Amino acid sequence: MFGAEAEEITHAAGSSSPLELDLWIDQQDRLTHFEARVRATAQTVVKCDYSGWAPAAAITTPNPRKICYPT
Repeated sequence: MFGAEAEEITHAAGSSSPLELDLWIDQQDRLTHFEARVRATAQTVVKCDYSGWAPAAAITTPNPRKICYPT
């Protein structure tokens, strides 16, 4: 958890689902840990830890009305 206080949420994805999910959310509502595992076993399917959050990136596209000619 990298020293951040977090809320841990364990969710069984429906009673018939074989998966169980762990989500850790920090105080700034950022996902810090995600883990999916097979219910009633220790077998992990997916596990991701997140840190080093940066500001959201702005993605821009070229103006479609501007014509660029090769030089």
